[in-house]
Amino acid sequence: MTDKKAILVIGAGDAAADAIAKGFAKEGHIAGVTRRTVDKIQPLVDVHPVIGAAIAF
Repeated sequence: MTDKKAILVIGAGDAAADAIAKGFAKEGHIAGVTRRTVDKIQPLVDVHPVIGAAIAF
C-alpha cells in the first residue's frame, strides 16, 4: 500500500507540467496546480477532477 502524497505543480498549463500533475493524480496522489493566470489551468482541473485546485498568483 502506498501513502497518498500532496504535490504542487508550479507552472501548470504547459504540456510537461500537465503530464506531471496528471501522472501523480492517476497514481492516487493529491495534485494542486498553479500558474500566474487561471485561464491556462482551469481546463486541466475541469477535465481531471482528481486534480484538486487551480490557483493563479
